[in-house]
Amino acid sequence: MKTKKLTVLSLLVAVSMLLSFVEAAVGFDFAVPGIKLGLANSVALIFVAFSRYKEACLVNIIRIMLTCLIFGNAMSLAFSVAGAALSLSAMCIAHRFFKFSPFGVSFLGGIFHNIGQLLAAFAVFHSAAVFGYLPYLVIAGAVCGALTGFAATFIIKNKNIKEVFKKEI
Repeated sequence: MKTKKLTVLSLLVAVSMLLSFVEAAVGFDFAVPGIKLGLANSVALIFVAFSRYKEACLVNIIRIMLTCLIFGNAMSLAFSVAGAALSLSAMCIAHRFFKFSPFGVSFLGGIFHNIGQLLAAFAVFHSAAVFGYLPYLVIAGAVCGALTGFAATFIIKNKNIKEVFKKEI
C-alpha cells in the first residue's frame, strides 16, 4: 500500500473514531435503544460517493474494531458489525447499481444499519420481541441517514476533497 494512501486512510479512520466518540459523549437519549445520528458513517459515505467501496469497508472495520476496543465491549462489537455490514452493503449496491445520490445512499444506509442491529439483537436474545422496535428504528434510521447524507454532501462537493479522493487513494 502506498504511503500516501495509508496516511489518508489512517487519518480518515481517526476522524471517524473522533466522530463516534463525540456522538457517544453528547449522548443522545432516545426512548428506543440503538438510535444514533451515525456521524462516523459519513466517512464511509464519502468513500462510497467516490466509488471506493473497498476503502469504505476497510475504514469501517478498523473504526469499529478500535472504537469497541477502547470504548465498548463484545456486545457493542456484535451490534456495530451487524449494522455496519448490512448498511455498507446496501449503500454500495445503491450507489453502484442504482446510482443513488450521497443523500439517498445515506438515507438507505441509516435504515439498513438499524435493521442489521435488530437482526443482531434477535440472534443474541432469541426473541422476536425485538422486532417491535422495527418501525421506530426504520424511521430513526431514515431521519438520521438523511441528516448525515445532507452534511456529507457538502463535504463530497468540496473541490479539495474531490482531488484527494480522485488522485491520492
